Amino acid sequence: MRTYLAITPKALSQLSAPPPLPLVHMAYAVGQGGCLTRCAAANLPHGGLMGLSDRCSGSIPRADALCRAIDDHALDGIKLHPNNSGLALDSDYNCAIFAFAQERRIPVAVHSYPNAEDDLSAAKRIVKTAERYPDLKLIVSHMGAFQWERLLPLACYVDLSTILPDYVRRYGVEGTNALLRKFGPRRLLFATDFPASRSLRPEEIYTVYCGILDQMDFTPEEAAGIAYKNAVGLLG
Repeated sequence: MRTYLAITPKALSQLSAPPPLPLVHMAYAVGQGGCLTRCAAANLPHGGLMGLSDRCSGSIPRADALCRAIDDHALDGIKLHPNNSGLALDSDYNCAIFAFAQERRIPVAVHSYPNAEDDLSAAKRIVKTAERYPDLKLIVSHMGAFQWERLLPLACYVDLSTILPDYVRRYGVEGTNALLRKFGPRRLLFATDFPASRSLRPEEIYTVYCGILDQMDFTPEEAAGIAYKNAVGLLG
């Protein structure tokens, strides 16, 4: 199992101590004919993560060019961030990507920490997408935040990034445990959004996350599923 940590060059430079694993962040733009053009990332260690950034400068590439790039470079997954791209999750542009991913059986992670009913990453848009593409391997990052209940009936995975400490502040550890149990351990994916956090310093994130999860009632087998086995099955 390979561990992927998403980190930007700026965030790396601001860490008080170097991370335990070598990391590298590569930003790509999709050029003519679906070719990936790598942007330079200077003064970074080699190894670790190589990511396809959704924060490319210039106009958003055609969806078919993006799909060709994903196919040609045998990428393992796609992440869509509607609030970064300015495109609603259920927009026509994203629908073309969902259709492609469903056909190719490529997992798609979608950012969802909505602040309003009509947010670009609102849970209702995820529901609409899941109903339209029932065989899509869908991961909802941040669990849809506080619109999580709408995701319960869906056949999607949810990751714990960013949101876990927020749930504990609102519901307590016991209430958060019950919330996660409603999804079921087979749908949960461990993630943190390191080094980003709404409330924690980068050096606190893993300690706080593991401390929270250690207080919950997951069996060793369920904990292993959340930590890595669910992801292995999803990517396999």
